[in-house]
Amino acid sequence: MDEQQKSPLLVPGIVMMGMILRIPFTSIPPVISDVAKGLGVSVSSLGILTTIPLLSFAIVSPFAPKFGQKWGIEKSFAIFVLLMAIGSLMRIASMPLLFLGTVLIGVGIATLNVLLPSTVVANFPTKIGRYTATYSLAMTIATILASSLAVPIVKATNWQTLIMILSVIIVIAFVVWLPNVKHNHVLEARPKDGAHTSIWRNKRAWYLLAYGGLQSLYYYTAMAWLPTMAQQTGLSAEAAGYLSGIFTLITLPLTFVLPTAFTRWGNQTRRWVMVGFSALAFIGVGMMLFNGHGFLF
Repeated sequence: MDEQQKSPLLVPGIVMMGMILRIPFTSIPPVISDVAKGLGVSVSSLGILTTIPLLSFAIVSPFAPKFGQKWGIEKSFAIFVLLMAIGSLMRIASMPLLFLGTVLIGVGIATLNVLLPSTVVANFPTKIGRYTATYSLAMTIATILASSLAVPIVKATNWQTLIMILSVIIVIAFVVWLPNVKHNHVLEARPKDGAHTSIWRNKRAWYLLAYGGLQSLYYYTAMAWLPTMAQQTGLSAEAAGYLSGIFTLITLPLTFVLPTAFTRWGNQTRRWVMVGFSALAFIGVGMMLFNGHGFLF
């Protein structure tokens, strides 16, 4: 598809998709105690709120390509972003709807996670690294801002207002994306001709599955519990929110540079880079086990 056939809102739409990939649920951990207090329940009873989206990723992600084959990528985005908006608004009504709305958000994000790279490939086949970096950068900046501003917003108003703001952002994303539905790309199913080895028998696929799973476990566990852990060590809720933002801020330059760099590097360089960053994550988790009383010690 050439440039004339693309909607002028394609790139803004991709940016908005990146923005809503994380903030609907990563904004909640810094204010989880306020949510629990407002609902009259313990914080521990709401711990599953950060687990539900991850379970949705695991359960729904394998079906996302099927949605792209049946409805097309752009149309699937519109459907599931609308589902996310409905789910987000539901969360302010009651505790049962808080959980149900979170499930709908998880289903939507799981689908977007899988199909967004396909959108980039379909529309920008020669600029994959650039536009992957674009939506990754939007996701990172939005996560930083949402994590840092969540506590001040709740302190000035209430947690329902925070949910309303997040819902409005999702609705804006839906409106911006809607014109792209006219240029819908339908994923083609791979023909079952026996020429391709089943992915379940591919050792490399299992290695990537294990690596990606552990990486996601590390990131989302830290994102979910870092604010609570920080408050238990004596930091204020505001400082814990800023810490969560800093946790994501550190990834900002890497998010911008690495997707493009990976398209240029050889396999050996990519492996060493991944090993290096994995080692840093391992060291960081180890350092958190020490009960220091200051910034350095």
